[in-house]
Amino acid sequence: MRHFDLRFLLAVPVAVLGCGGGDGGTTAPTLPSAAATVEMRNIAFRPASISIDKGESVRWINRDSADHQLGQLEGPVSGVIESGVIGFRTQGSVSIRFNEAGLYRYRCQLHPTVMFGTVAVSAPPPRDTTGGGTYSRGP
Repeated sequence: MRHFDLRFLLAVPVAVLGCGGGDGGTTAPTLPSAAATVEMRNIAFRPASISIDKGESVRWINRDSADHQLGQLEGPVSGVIESGVIGFRTQGSVSIRFNEAGLYRYRCQLHPTVMFGTVAVSAPPPRDTTGGGTYSRGP
């Protein structure tokens, strides 16, 4: 005759129940962190102008009642600010990393006469490679 360990039978349902998370087991996908967020609202970029450091990302979120699509007008590197259609029904979003310093001008390709924005990307200050600190001479 076989004997079952009751501890095992009790542990299995507890482990299975503990995996769900309380919201039906679904979690939203995580997006890369962004240094700045731009909302598309009332057929405008808000804020229209932002400043970030080189290597940081900007996230655009559609909170409007219309679809939008990013298109770059000018900048130090072409084609950086480009996106497919960012849907409004799902409050779609897109994140873009900027690896070159400079001023990037962009617009909404679906509303090209009214929706404009800029991203100013700064290069970090040069690092002190001499190993020294500051020197001041007294009176």
